[in-house]
Amino acid sequence: HLSIRRQRQMCIRDRVQAKLVVPIVQNNKLWGLIIAHQCSSPRQWQEEEINIFRQIAVQLAIAIQQSELYEQLQAELKQRKQIQAERQKLDLVVENSSEFIGIATLSGEITFINRAGQKLVGIESTTNIQQLTILDFFPLEDRPFFQNEVLRLVFQEGQWEGELNLWHFETQQLIPVLCNAFLIKNPKTGEPSHIASVIRDITHIKQAEQDILNALEKEKELGDLRSRFISCLLYTSDAADE
Repeated sequence: HLSIRRQRQMCIRDRVQAKLVVPIVQNNKLWGLIIAHQCSSPRQWQEEEINIFRQIAVQLAIAIQQSELYEQLQAELKQRKQIQAERQKLDLVVENSSEFIGIATLSGEITFINRAGQKLVGIESTTNIQQLTILDFFPLEDRPFFQNEVLRLVFQEGQWEGELNLWHFETQQLIPVLCNAFLIKNPKTGEPSHIASVIRDITHIKQAEQDILNALEKEKELGDLRSRFISCLLYTSDAADE
């Protein structure tokens, strides 16, 4: 906006004889001015003329407000599209992950399991997973531990990680897994809204551990057999010397 001094200088330069100034008010703040000059002769502005300029100022204020709202709406739409695009990328990552990824309500009702998770525990694609609960994925003997220890720590500390056994829904075979369970919080309130879990099948690791234990046991048996054999040889040699 021009300063008052600058406006006076312009009026003197242009030989302004009469001037009408009407404010443009936006959100109870001065946004700008409508200024009408007459340079030919002095003039007494009529009420009708003043009202016309006032109406123009009001219409300009409305147009400015609509323009600002439109720009704000466009910015919000752009932000929403960006968020939606990021969510789609995240959905693709989750859905195509090789690990079991699941989400449940705070009371334990399942709301989502990715394809890898359904395949791991033998859930058919036609199964309505929302009829399942968290405990349905564990053998009966492990459910008290999960409910009384794992979930307790998740709610208290926000996260728990450790080894568990899932079971296959069709074969009832145990599946050793490494589980990372944690709370999902509402970004606005900070309050917990869901329980999530990322689970990795460690069957091959457990099998390798068992193979090592078996090999060590066999090595121990061979060592014992070797010791007995050497003892027998020494005993036989001593007997022959006698």
